[in-house]
Amino acid sequence: MTRTEYEIKIQNLHKEVYRLSKAGYNKQEIADATGYSKGYVERILYAMNGPAERRTLSEADKERIIKLRGEGKTIQKIAEAVGFSAAAVQRCLKIKKEEEKSRNEEPDSTILDNVVHILIPSGTVFYETVREEGMARRIKWTLIRQYPYHAMFENQYGRKRCFPNAELMNKGIYK
Repeated sequence: MTRTEYEIKIQNLHKEVYRLSKAGYNKQEIADATGYSKGYVERILYAMNGPAERRTLSEADKERIIKLRGEGKTIQKIAEAVGFSAAAVQRCLKIKKEEEKSRNEEPDSTILDNVVHILIPSGTVFYETVREEGMARRIKWTLIRQYPYHAMFENQYGRKRCFPNAELMNKGIYK
């Protein structure tokens, strides 16, 4: 068999794999019929089809997932119903749960041990002057989240830092 004949034979087998796939056979059935491994069948189909189109969950999909979960369906059944992976369904449910938790959470001023926990308004901004090598620069810090003993801020460069309550009192954040 010459190289050309071999390549034609391989092309015909690849076309047969593609035809079986279009006919509705799953990858394992195609592998059994052609003598290829399941992984090789996947590679052939990937080469012929190209990468799958990446889809994102729309608001309607998210609402449907939440509705199906409320009906008591498992994550796997929901994934099959909406046509997304189980991981995407889990991620959607987790985000929804966190949103509800943060919406229902009511922060309040409490006294814990000897520390006064005073609520800082969301989005509070303060500026810090930093001196490096004889030069001074201002850094803008924005509140991300507050905890009983400290608060987490993020600067304009995306770097996060926790400031203890005592330091926030010294900076005039707590009044």
